[in-house]
Amino acid sequence: MEGAWFLALALLILLWWSRNLRARLKLPPGPFPWPIVGSLFIVKEPLPIFFAELGRKYGPVVYFKLGMVPTVAINSAAAAREVLKSRDLEFASRPDLGNLRQISFDYNDLGVAPYGETWKLMRRVSATHLFTPSKLNTTASVRHREVKAMIKNILDEGPEVVDLTAATNAAVVQGVVNLLVGTDDKSLGIDARSLNGIFEKAGEELLNVNLGDLFPFLRRLDVQGLERKFKYVVMPPIKSLMEKIIAHHKSSSREVEDFVDVLVNLNGEDALTHIQTIGLLSDFFIAGINTSQTSIDFTLAELVRHPAILSRAQKEIDQVVGSSRLVQESDLPSLPYLHAVIKESLRLHPPLPLLLPHHNPAASKIGEYDIPAKSTIFVNAWAIGRDPSTWDRPLEFVPERFLERDVKLTGDDFSLLPFGAGRRTCAGYLMAMRMLPLSVATVIQAFDLATLEGREVDMGESTGGATRRNKNLMVSATPRLAKELYA
Repeated sequence: MEGAWFLALALLILLWWSRNLRARLKLPPGPFPWPIVGSLFIVKEPLPIFFAELGRKYGPVVYFKLGMVPTVAINSAAAAREVLKSRDLEFASRPDLGNLRQISFDYNDLGVAPYGETWKLMRRVSATHLFTPSKLNTTASVRHREVKAMIKNILDEGPEVVDLTAATNAAVVQGVVNLLVGTDDKSLGIDARSLNGIFEKAGEELLNVNLGDLFPFLRRLDVQGLERKFKYVVMPPIKSLMEKIIAHHKSSSREVEDFVDVLVNLNGEDALTHIQTIGLLSDFFIAGINTSQTSIDFTLAELVRHPAILSRAQKEIDQVVGSSRLVQESDLPSLPYLHAVIKESLRLHPPLPLLLPHHNPAASKIGEYDIPAKSTIFVNAWAIGRDPSTWDRPLEFVPERFLERDVKLTGDDFSLLPFGAGRRTCAGYLMAMRMLPLSVATVIQAFDLATLEGREVDMGESTGGATRRNKNLMVSATPRLAKELYA
């Protein structure tokens, strides 16, 4: 009996403290946060859609608690600008989440490391040594070789029934491997399919909710065994592969430097430790494979669903490139309608619909609202891309809107945020915006794509931490070019 009274008293005190906090601070509106559990009882998946529903009820900035963690959902371009530009430095860190700590080798990476010296080093290395226009120009032939191999595989499989998702996914994996590791390293014995499986497994495990992140007093207990699974099952194959790649590059030389060569040969203030090299290389594999696969797949699916748009994109390529050669990266600036198609696909299907979570170590503000220290901030790129106050006919696939309105993908326009913005903008977006349009352009230049008889394209998707279509894109693929161009 005494224990029950004590528990009731403790809950009353927590309830009073929660109400008192709201009275002292001007928090954003949101659902009532119950003691300890917060708003967990009303949370439902997929989170981007749930956060958007909260936004429609409470406004563009919503405050609630996921367990004991103060959380803010951003559902408008104006609020995103505040977080990612006006107060960029205040929100530039990342929350300490158990799964993220494990997959980043204890935050020795670029994507999820907290804002600090390690992150600054990683960002500087990426920006000045890897993702420069000149460095990307030297690897253009690698990307062209892989898309050419991709259309040959599609030709060999077709024309009646082609699994376009599988074909493009395999090409992305091989392309990323060749860009990072080098095309001549056959002795490494890297199998693209098994490598893809390793990183897909890691991505699936990342989506599991870790109770220790919601209730910090449970962190040390690892009650679900998720961190142990990451440490002893998920991460060892990744670490072993990265170490094998690094050791091979340290003991051999190539005529043309690949990304790993650059990393292992850094010196002076840009030199990386062994574990930092592993973490950064792992980042590039995960981000380069998953987001590119998703973006290419969604774009091609939308084109197959909209034959008139597909035809217009093909005609543009035919006019600029012709039919005697394949499209090159140098042609891409002359293909505005293709870029409009890409942007429209990214608007509706951002590969990371909530981007990566942001974190403010100290108390801050968003607009008129107080944001408590150590809050987790989700920028809902999925909702912002479908905001009817910003976009006309927001749920329709209308590439023409981007011919009338010049929207940049570099984080300058906060109504379209597939790569984020500010300090935490995706470091590899320059490479993505070469690989994505080149892959899509080559496929639609080389083939007339159509749905299989009696079937429609299934656009069902898993919209969680990362977006994926639920079913592979099965099409007929009729060649449009001379046979020798596929060889």
